Amino acid sequence: MKRRRKSAYSKLRAKAVKSVRKASKKFASSRRKAAKKIVKTTRKTIRQTRVSTNKARRTLAKRTKKTVRAVKRFTKASKRNTSKALRGARKAIQARKKKKLERQRIQRKALKAAERARTRRELTGDVSLVGASAVEASDDPGASKPGEPPKRRTGKGQSSIKAELFRQGKQVKSRVFVDKKIAPYMALWEFRPDAKQRPFLKPTIERNMSILGKIIGTELRQLATAKPKRKAKVT
Repeated sequence: MKRRRKSAYSKLRAKAVKSVRKASKKFASSRRKAAKKIVKTTRKTIRQTRVSTNKARRTLAKRTKKTVRAVKRFTKASKRNTSKALRGARKAIQARKKKKLERQRIQRKALKAAERARTRRELTGDVSLVGASAVEASDDPGASKPGEPPKRRTGKGQSSIKAELFRQGKQVKSRVFVDKKIAPYMALWEFRPDAKQRPFLKPTIERNMSILGKIIGTELRQLATAKPKRKAKVT
């Protein structure tokens, strides 16, 4: 049986179908390749974005920690410097106050000494003791007994007995005392509260009151002409 010959239309139609199929396959293949490429590019972009984000996050965290440490160091240094400055200021204020108080103390001391020198007079020198009666200790060797005056050994206790005249307001007074700066133990023996006291000053003054009055009289007349005491003002 003989084959029928295809017409030109059939051939053309078959050729067109074949070309369409080939183009469709090629388009589908290129579309699949493009889709694969897009997916691959997207995945790569996501990975790069994640890496960049993580890197930026780590860098930001590191810089933040560094900034926080720097701020803490600065705050600590500022507090330390502020505390140091405050301590220095307080020390300077205290030093100024101390100097001021010291100047005031020296001024008060000087004024007090000047006032004392103006209104007080110490009685010194040799005087006649004719008719005077002194309290004497026993001749027994060793220390004095309770009720007796202290025995003379070095003369320090004797030199500690002072007499002075002083002006108090409009009145002129006198006193005989033991200078504690020279011999404090003498005042202890004189005014000891127990039964072991060695009185020497009060009994002697009581026995020689008239003689002491004559000696002090001339000094009292001289001191009575001094000006009255004034209150010192310290600035």
